[in-house]
Amino acid sequence: MSNSIARARAYAFYRQEGRCCYCDYPMYVTSPQKYAQLYGCSHRQALQMQCTAEHLVAKCEGGSNRASNIAAACKLCNLRRHQGKIALPSQAYRDLVQSKVLEGLWHPFRLMGSVDQP
Repeated sequence: MSNSIARARAYAFYRQEGRCCYCDYPMYVTSPQKYAQLYGCSHRQALQMQCTAEHLVAKCEGGSNRASNIAAACKLCNLRRHQGKIALPSQAYRDLVQSKVLEGLWHPFRLMGSVDQP
């Protein structure tokens, strides 16, 4: 990851108060072990919550590496958005994820230590 994308990801992480732009679950930057302990999940589950840089408009569609086009997304949401042949636009994907979260069908676990979890 280039240095500019890493900076944009860090900026997005703090701007979003450490929550994924799609599922609103808290993420981590450096320590899956601390995350697992804090939120009562397994190490494997914590790995899914690592903060990644997400291009809101893909580079192949004319998007840039500017901070205004980078959001912080958990690894799971980022990977799932790009599994299909065509990724949904970011807002449409957020709407889909939010509906699945409300139904309990998105993350395979619930976070135990988060008072204001989704």
